[in-house]
Amino acid sequence: MGDDRVIRRWLETYRAQHPGLLNKFAHAVTVPVVYGAVLALLTLVPYPDSLRVIPGIGWAGTFTLITVIATTFVSWRLALGLLAFTLVLLTLIVLHRSWAGDLPLWQVAIAFGAIAFVVQKIAQGLAGGGGALWRDIPNVLMGPLWLLAALYRLVGLRY
Repeated sequence: MGDDRVIRRWLETYRAQHPGLLNKFAHAVTVPVVYGAVLALLTLVPYPDSLRVIPGIGWAGTFTLITVIATTFVSWRLALGLLAFTLVLLTLIVLHRSWAGDLPLWQVAIAFGAIAFVVQKIAQGLAGGGGALWRDIPNVLMGPLWLLAALYRLVGLRY
């Protein structure tokens, strides 16, 4: 659907901003955790009935729809991967009560998200980079796509 030169340029820019093996490894671990923590927190934010077009869709669902649709414009293959990954995370969020007992979801999300964020900042500092968050939010959204693109390359899929 989209011009694959755009997504390749974005991914190359992101790669250049995140040098070093330690930084790449930290990304592979922490980006999914931070992404999942954000989704978990979004599930807890009340969604006004006046905005509810699709029953059962709250802020996490709205975020998912927007990011998947936007990704489709640059790579429908990455959009499908992002949707699948997000659905797995949302399933884990729904199932959290069975493994977390009485521990509230917001506490789990903040704890995991904060630890992952700190680990990522340390890895970026050791690699000599400041990280995308301090530059611009759209660049932060490239983290999951960058990991998906790496996974696609690993298994021989085009994106």
